[in-house]
Amino acid sequence: MQNKLITIKIKSQKELNKKWDSVSHFINSTEDRSVFRKVKKLQQNLDIKFVKTNRNNETLCYFGRRIGIRNMFKSDNGASIIVTMIYPEQLYTFLYENYYKPHIDKGIWKIDFLYQETVDDEIITEKKHYKSLTGGKK
Repeated sequence: MQNKLITIKIKSQKELNKKWDSVSHFINSTEDRSVFRKVKKLQQNLDIKFVKTNRNNETLCYFGRRIGIRNMFKSDNGASIIVTMIYPEQLYTFLYENYYKPHIDKGIWKIDFLYQETVDDEIITEKKHYKSLTGGKK
């Protein structure tokens, strides 16, 4: 199976010149909580679980028997965040359609795609990589 490796840049449409202190500051200040709650409910129905690792702003995603990873970074100028995801295509499509796109449609976020590539599943399932992905667990 294959995954999508995607890097996006998210900027607030409502506070264009705001310098954010951290990724959490950006998300907590701009995220539409009704969209978040809707996605949370849908995740439960589809058995999708997000688990934070011991690394800052890193999250693993369990989608059935598959695993994905997301890292979030504050940009150098502090005006946007950069999100890198390695997800199975179905999971990426689910998240884009139900989480990211509603924020765009409501005029909350502007999202630029910086990089997009299909990668082999082995990048995530090889045991030697698994430890680094989980921060040393298992």
